[in-house]
Amino acid sequence: MKILVLSDIHGNWAALQAVLAEESTWDRLFFLGDLVDYGPTPQPCVDLIRRKADFFVRGNHDHALAYNADCGCHGDYKQLSVTTRTWHRTRLTSADITFLRHMPVIQSTIIDGKHFWLSHGSPHGAMSHYMHASEVAAASSDIDADVILF
Repeated sequence: MKILVLSDIHGNWAALQAVLAEESTWDRLFFLGDLVDYGPTPQPCVDLIRRKADFFVRGNHDHALAYNADCGCHGDYKQLSVTTRTWHRTRLTSADITFLRHMPVIQSTIIDGKHFWLSHGSPHGAMSHYMHASEVAAASSDIDADVILF
């Protein structure tokens, strides 16, 4: 079983196409959030994940665009996020925004007897949390899964 795991596409269709050209076949596609903000072409990215991903979760930038909320990023990234998010709203359809809004924060599935747990910023779904590697074991110790992806 080959699982392709993608995350943080941020509207960069050219980069996504390059990844898919390199990894053209897979059995399952997992997407760990952040389809929008920053990049120039959000719509085909949203469309591809909506059509092709077997399991997906909402990232802080997806949440910010869908709900007109703060993305929780800092410094220069915050202004870049706000500016591109405003423009991305003009590039996305209402169906795209509805898709972003309804992406779950956490997904869990069993494939070939293995339990997978997916989220964006932290194991328990805090989308804009930036976790240091030393925090991971403690933060996920109560999750009963074979593989935790965030």
